[in-house]
Amino acid sequence: MTAEPSRAVLDRRDDGRGAVPHDDGAALSTVENGEAVGLPSVGGLVRGLAFTLAQARPVRREATRLARDCARIARGTDEHLPSPRDKRFADPAWSLNPVYRRLSQAYLAAGSAASRLVDDLDAQGRDWHDVERARFAVNAVTSALAPTNALLGNPAALKRAFDTGGASVLRGLGHLADDVRHNGAMPSQTDRSAFEVGQDLAVTPGAVIARDEVTTAPAVLGSDRLPPLEAAPGSYVHDRVPLAGRASGDQAVRLAGGRP
Repeated sequence: MTAEPSRAVLDRRDDGRGAVPHDDGAALSTVENGEAVGLPSVGGLVRGLAFTLAQARPVRREATRLARDCARIARGTDEHLPSPRDKRFADPAWSLNPVYRRLSQAYLAAGSAASRLVDDLDAQGRDWHDVERARFAVNAVTSALAPTNALLGNPAALKRAFDTGGASVLRGLGHLADDVRHNGAMPSQTDRSAFEVGQDLAVTPGAVIARDEVTTAPAVLGSDRLPPLEAAPGSYVHDRVPLAGRASGDQAVRLAGGRP
């Protein structure tokens, strides 16, 4: 019996210029300081929050500060305002209606307090893995608790429900039921029925079509000899043919503040 080779190895059947990784473990082994980062589970979120709230003195400080902010919000003298780029609070009711204005200010004050608690972890020199997990957990929870995620806390949704005679609410409940049944009770981000493989969607195997050595010289003292390359999944990083108006490699280094 012949043992099946492990997939966590490099495929040597290539074009002679190096091995091709076929899984995450093999790919990470070819990247200096590479590390697999997975999405946190519910338990990971709970641990991140617990790690953040385990700071007794900073938590007391932020609780006191938040209480003072809430008192100013109630009096109408607080200066917390949503960013003009925050589309959640784009409806005029958030600035014109005194109840919604105070609701948004209280939410922003609480979110700022939570962010400062994470910054305290970073300032204490905690392991950056734990700090970033805590930051992710805090951001996820504060985003989930935004008043716009509830019908009564979303003036735009209330107006839409009134304009449609409640039809928008019924559609939302239908989407909720479908997500519970087919998407693990998580909000659907895309319409999975929009395309069908073989009819209007093609799935082709990937292939390494070119591989070159990185040849670069640091433009700024202190820069790494081999700059890291970051790209979103499924995106093109750089075309081999330069076009007018595109930044060259040395321009990209300068635009990044001298750090490739």
